[in-house]
Amino acid sequence: MNQPHEICVALRSYRIKARIKQQVIAQALGVAQSQISRWESGREIPRPHNIEAIRLLLWGDAATPLQSLIYFVRTSALPLVLIDQSRQLLASGLPFQVPGNDLERFGWVFDEASNPELREAHGPYREALADPRGIVGLELRVPFEHQGEPWIGISHKTIYAIDGKPICLADIRFMRAANGNQLSRPTMRRLPANHPADALSSLARREH
Repeated sequence: MNQPHEICVALRSYRIKARIKQQVIAQALGVAQSQISRWESGREIPRPHNIEAIRLLLWGDAATPLQSLIYFVRTSALPLVLIDQSRQLLASGLPFQVPGNDLERFGWVFDEASNPELREAHGPYREALADPRGIVGLELRVPFEHQGEPWIGISHKTIYAIDGKPICLADIRFMRAANGNQLSRPTMRRLPANHPADALSSLARREH
């Protein structure tokens, strides 16, 4: 329960059941009473640091590493996704939570069923997700056409295990292909240890 609106519903439910006034909750969270009212009514959404404070107030610091990572992704302003070993989506960043976002429009290019050309290039990804053996960084570039123009989908993947279960944290972006930089087929390459994608995974691991 880490989505902002779910946190607000949980806060109101907790406060009412415990018969605590909004002013008391406001003092505990370091905000104005009117702010609590706006959150509970759905007129405003708490900021990431407020969400964390509310979560700690309601449930304490008992989240598992995976739950914390899911929270990190869901409250991130970066175009992130978190995927489990069966390649099911666990969480997505704020840019991918709005209707009509790029992942909804173009996510098919990273789906082997919708884009069969991806299967060969995806081999290292499938192998790493089956058995990460430490931290594996991969970059996938997939060309596609949109409105008659060449585009490219780029995914920087960091694959490692949490509590013994492989997960993939990926930064996904879609953009028009630059002149002279067009691909004819999907390509995958390993990322060096000092690549920004690895730094992102390090930040995520520190967060949880």
